Amino acid sequence: MAFGSNPHFDISISFPNYTRTQLLSLCIKVSQQLQWQVSYANTNGVKALTNNGMYEWNAQVSIAFTDDGMQINSKSASNEFWDLGKNKKNCHLIEQTFAAEQAKYSLAELDHYYGIISDQLTPLTTAFDTTTTYTAEKPTTDDSSFFSVFIPRKGYWVTPILIHINLLVFILMGISGVGIFEPDSESLIKWGANYTLLTLQNQVWRLFTCVFIHIGIFHIAMNMYALLNIGVMLERLIGSTRFLVAYLLCGIGASMASLWWHDVTVSAGASGAIFGMYGVFLALLTSNLIEKQTRTTLLSSILLFVVFNLTVGTAGNIDNAAHIGGLLSGLLLGYYFVIDFKSHGTTALKYSILFVVAVLFLTGNYFWYKSIPNDLASYQTTMNELIQLETKANSYYRLPDNANNEQRRIALQDSGIVSWEKAIASLNKMEAMKLPPKLKQRSSRLITYCKYRKQTLYFIQESLQSNSIALNDSIARYNKKCEALIQELNHD
Repeated sequence: MAFGSNPHFDISISFPNYTRTQLLSLCIKVSQQLQWQVSYANTNGVKALTNNGMYEWNAQVSIAFTDDGMQINSKSASNEFWDLGKNKKNCHLIEQTFAAEQAKYSLAELDHYYGIISDQLTPLTTAFDTTTTYTAEKPTTDDSSFFSVFIPRKGYWVTPILIHINLLVFILMGISGVGIFEPDSESLIKWGANYTLLTLQNQVWRLFTCVFIHIGIFHIAMNMYALLNIGVMLERLIGSTRFLVAYLLCGIGASMASLWWHDVTVSAGASGAIFGMYGVFLALLTSNLIEKQTRTTLLSSILLFVVFNLTVGTAGNIDNAAHIGGLLSGLLLGYYFVIDFKSHGTTALKYSILFVVAVLFLTGNYFWYKSIPNDLASYQTTMNELIQLETKANSYYRLPDNANNEQRRIALQDSGIVSWEKAIASLNKMEAMKLPPKLKQRSSRLITYCKYRKQTLYFIQESLQSNSIALNDSIARYNKKCEALIQELNHD
């Protein structure tokens, strides 16, 4: 298996009783059978391009004649890094076709055919060099044009379509009024960003949609550039179906890592999924599927990209948790692909196993999702309850001046003191919750605030019972404490 800028494979076939003219005639018969585009043909050898179709993989075939046979070289015609054994299979196909054509024609028939084609051959003065690139018109699978990498085609359709979807979503966001340079969090959440409070409230779909939402034009430009770079290399290597499955699963894995790591997050972007694809490539590069020299070169390049971007991610508002989650997901899937490539099952069986792997991955992430404490949602619920309890507790202050003692007693005890006690009990439960430090501090201040309010009502109750103003100073002092705490809470 070859790996490099032009993957290739060589094979020798022995024809000890054939002259070069007979070998040439046989080569022309084989080229016609395989529908090659022949660019060079004489007694030195034959050069041709396979003609598998505009959107199929093609190879440049060089056949050099030797004293006892021929040396066949199959080299990828397009800019590939890894041929996944296609050139080897092509050489074996050529060998089989030679055997079939050899059985059809006698040596005399091949001599006669040489006489027919001799005036159409390439002049012997034209050098035969197996390293020379085929110069005839190439199929459009060769990405010689910059814009061709954005055009979907067989064997390379996932990467351009993903880029188109991301760009389309970004354009639609801009048309709807979302800022294209610094969109606000509210807009991002509206379009499907990964927002902890909502994602954990059964809006699990945000783990997927956030992969296609970007935080400004520079964010999407950087991500699409990185996706294009890895997609051009990797999609042809592992196949479009594997690439698409890996991209989506890595995106969800990245979103889960972000959700699990951060206390509160509004995260979006394709970078986690893209890191996952680099993780897939890293897994392939650490296997023996690739030649050692090429593996070392590419491995250092990919590692440099990963380390550099993770280092940059430690500064600013970059979600490194998503990057790491995507990278680890990609490594796991990549090592599965290594096993898959080494196995000898049918295509249908391999895709069935891939489906099972995807289901297992999603199931594992679902259980991970369900295991994350939804304490922030509980905190918000408690805060809503606290507002209602405070409204009820302050009913004493809304009594008319002519309210009787029984009305005042009910407002103080049954509505006021009891409500503050319930609020304190609810806030005490939050001490065991997994909350951000700021919310923990806020919760502690709210407990103190509720205790002060409760104590104030006790003083008012005692004053009414004793019909005395002796506790007025204490009431005023606690009211000031409450006001000070309210100012602190407002500044949090």
